[in-house]
Amino acid sequence: MKHSFFDKYSYLDTPIHRIRPEIKMIFFLIFTSFVIIFEKKHFIFYILSFVGVFLISLISKVPFNFLIKKIITILPFVFLVAICNFFSKSKNISTALYTFLNSSLVVFLLILLVETTKFYELLSVLKKFRVPKILIILLSFIYRYFFVLIDEIEKTLYSIKLRSPKKYPNKKSLANIVGMLFIKSFERAERIYYAMIIRGFSARDEHN
Repeated sequence: MKHSFFDKYSYLDTPIHRIRPEIKMIFFLIFTSFVIIFEKKHFIFYILSFVGVFLISLISKVPFNFLIKKIITILPFVFLVAICNFFSKSKNISTALYTFLNSSLVVFLLILLVETTKFYELLSVLKKFRVPKILIILLSFIYRYFFVLIDEIEKTLYSIKLRSPKKYPNKKSLANIVGMLFIKSFERAERIYYAMIIRGFSARDEHN
């Protein structure tokens, strides 16, 4: 089955792609730290930042509409963060707006970072930055088995649609799908874990 990989455009050859992953990661961390520390900034900063993101996407040849689609899928969570910030602080609309803009900008840059850097290179950079090994292992597993889970979802939906096309989809079928996926994921995770243990896997020794 076809999948939209996280680093779909990371194998292009552009000036942005040729920048060392460590430099891109450091720039991302510095910029993110600046955005977090200084919550309220002049509106011109956001205009220039989003224009910069657009220019980077042009240079890297990552389609801007692709970035928009990615950000749209994450916007509900960004909006939720802004709403929570609104109610937890001064209940000021400008505070929620700044939170929304800051989060959106960071997410845009994160997507560009992933789309211009191979995933294994990102993991290697995290290792050099002394990120806990267990987090690196978890990220590698998420990247590897996320697509397996998507395959299971597509197969399950297709099989249910073939059996009862007129009644599909409905609340009962969706509830069954969630239950089946949970059981299958749990069983697959156990099989993978035992297979790794048999092969001598140890989180302490991994990535040494």
